Amino acid sequence: MPMWSTRFYLNYEENLEQIKSTEVELITLSGGHMSSIESQAETVLADFFKRI
Repeated sequence: MPMWSTRFYLNYEENLEQIKSTEVELITLSGGHMSSIESQAETVLADFFKRI
């Protein structure tokens, strides 16, 4: 179990409204979540902390 929480829930429609008049691009990841990226980050950080 990780020592921190990296889970954030964003409202898609609210994000679309916020970026409407900007040059920002809203990208949706397959599956609608970042669990694979989070898992990689947790592994890298866990390995780092084991070494210090």
